[in-house]
Amino acid sequence: MTSLGDTYLGGAAVHGEDHLWIVINEPAKHGHAALVVNISTLRAGAETTCVLQRGEHVFIRHESYVRYQSARAVKTSDFARLLQAGYFKPHQPASVALLDKLRAGALASPFLATELKALL
Repeated sequence: MTSLGDTYLGGAAVHGEDHLWIVINEPAKHGHAALVVNISTLRAGAETTCVLQRGEHVFIRHESYVRYQSARAVKTSDFARLLQAGYFKPHQPASVALLDKLRAGALASPFLATELKALL
């Protein structure tokens, strides 16, 4: 069952390499809709609402950012199918400190849709 703080690697089929995806809500409290955000390498012009440094999660090896504009609400049953099909692979859970930072950034980001903010 997908829960707050779960992390997954995925997206290589689309982006050419895996990215870190993190569940930042409690799906069971929101009709089993998991709010997942993508972590990407920080580049010029990227959103800077939530910048992450190496070590904030074991997968983060250099300065990165949360792509709130790419956030998705995914039914946990659909996510389970994606996992089973191999599109995503489970990774080490996010720390409480990282989750707090991601959730605060989500509320502050002008790029996260209002209906997705409601899932927090």
